[in-house]
Amino acid sequence: MPLNLSTIRQQFPSLNRPATFFDNPGGTQIAKQSLDRINRYLLECNANHEGAFATSQQSDALLHEAHTAMADFLNASSPNEIVFGANMTTLTLHISRSLARELNPSDEIVVTRLDHDANISPWLLVAGDHGCKITWVDFDVEDCTLKLDDFEKAQVYAGIEGECFARLLEQRSLLMETGRLVPHD
Repeated sequence: MPLNLSTIRQQFPSLNRPATFFDNPGGTQIAKQSLDRINRYLLECNANHEGAFATSQQSDALLHEAHTAMADFLNASSPNEIVFGANMTTLTLHISRSLARELNPSDEIVVTRLDHDANISPWLLVAGDHGCKITWVDFDVEDCTLKLDDFEKAQVYAGIEGECFARLLEQRSLLMETGRLVPHD
């Protein structure tokens, strides 16, 4: 069955205009079904979490269901490993600030030349605030692989994508991966 691009585009209201948008760190287009579900949540059970009243319990149940579904999709060991947020830039800024509390001026933060500024900038801010060294990892322009020698002494890794992920997990105990790696065969 051929892919019907017109039908797919109709599912994304923001694409019903002359300009074309792409999924990227600058923003992601949202499908109508997702918008409808968000709207239903806001109208029916938007409430403080862990409350004793019905809307809180409905909200908690729905969020647990969403965390469970995403954990299943990402093959996470637990729904507790899943974090939702406004966008990846904001999440990266929050996690970088949280991890920064453990860093010392002698620590090194490694960022790659393959990643988007939204993932790199929070780590540059942390380095500036804590006096950490920034090491830029370059890549081979012929095969687009990262030069892994730069990772040997680092405390925090930011901006790691794809194939390097598994190799780096073997080398380091603290790894920062910011949301774009989805397990695949």
